[in-house]
Amino acid sequence: MLKMRTIVLSLSLILSTFAFSASGALADNSTPTYSYVLELDEEAIGEISDDPSAPQTALNSAIKVIRARIDATGQSAATVEANEDRQIVISIPFEHDRDELMDLLGIGTTLEFGVVGEEILPGDPLPSDLPAGTRILPMPDGLPSAKVRIIDGLDGSRIEEARAGFDARSDEAVVNLSFDEEGKRLFGAFTAANVDKKIAVILDGKVITVPIVREPILGGHVQISGGFTYESANELAIMLRSGSLPVPITLVEERVLN
Repeated sequence: MLKMRTIVLSLSLILSTFAFSASGALADNSTPTYSYVLELDEEAIGEISDDPSAPQTALNSAIKVIRARIDATGQSAATVEANEDRQIVISIPFEHDRDELMDLLGIGTTLEFGVVGEEILPGDPLPSDLPAGTRILPMPDGLPSAKVRIIDGLDGSRIEEARAGFDARSDEAVVNLSFDEEGKRLFGAFTAANVDKKIAVILDGKVITVPIVREPILGGHVQISGGFTYESANELAIMLRSGSLPVPITLVEERVLN
């Protein structure tokens, strides 16, 4: 009788273990893993450097930036790694907003600052002899295009911190920036030399806001507004603090596993 009980108990344990394993397997299978394969622009890498190690350096840099961007959204379970074809493979083992992810990955965010100069009214001939570093850019809010002299060296690479928040007076969503020491020096000199002038905050080649400098800003802290929602301000902050991608990337394959 004892032997029979032992057999029955053992069989029960085996069945229980199998049931647990099977339910675990079913749970794993019910949660798909989303795989995205990205390629770096090889031509752009060649334009940056002809060093034989440049492709691998660009790949490592891109993986670091993408990893930082994904981690900043709280999706730490995702993996980002290179495959044997020098592509970047992102695996995300849970449901997520695909379009939001693509936006986060695909924007090679470039932040610049410039001094707004002469307006170019509709119908005016475009000048053909612009000084070096000067562009004609459309202004926001329907204002006429204008010449903008870009400030050399003062860009997103000088950002030490970037966080989304709300303006205390208008309750508008904003991005609060802090520059590193060199950025603080450059921005302080830039604003000191342009008191009572309009400056352009330029994101990916588009002027998003044109504040007037009332006094030198020497502390290295800047607030950027531009019709953001909190979500878009947070997305921009993530990309600014994670750095720019070294070259453009392209999605070449996506699959749902399990």
